Amino acid sequence: MLETKELVALRDEINEAIKTSRRLDRCHQQFLTRRKDGITRARQTSYAAQSASLAASLKAEVNGVKQTACTVLNLVRG
Repeated sequence: MLETKELVALRDEINEAIKTSRRLDRCHQQFLTRRKDGITRARQTSYAAQSASLAASLKAEVNGVKQTACTVLNLVRG
């Protein structure tokens, strides 16, 4: 039987992954919008660092969601 606490934890992890995904989307959108004003080395470097950091964070969060889902739903991860 699924525990409410486990399902709430899974929901919270999914929500965090969604928030990070939205932050990454905003990062890309802002870079494309600001690019119209001209690309500077600083702007490009900041974008690259921020997008790489958010992508790594998103990957870790998605892996956490997978792990929690497998645990909560008693799935075999292959």
